[in-house]
Amino acid sequence: RSNFFTRRGVNKLTGTEAIARHLGFDLAASVGAGDSEMDTFMGGVGLAVQVGNNPNFGFKGLSQTIRLENIFSFGDFLLRLAEFQRELSSK
Repeated sequence: RSNFFTRRGVNKLTGTEAIARHLGFDLAASVGAGDSEMDTFMGGVGLAVQVGNNPNFGFKGLSQTIRLENIFSFGDFLLRLAEFQRELSSK
């Protein structure tokens, strides 16, 4: 992490914002997950999922933030999110 170089003003958030504009979706209506202080994009998503117990992880979602213990919990979360989306789209 100490050897991560980029141009000034360019980070994961600016890249994510550019991709969202290009694809035409509202980043604030999306879910993002991360586990390190480099995951700046999580400050631009609606629901931020903090994975693990990194004490330096300060990014929060625009609407809500949850913390999951580990990557296995994140997998379970994604499965439940997909099931919820399927239920919504079938109504």
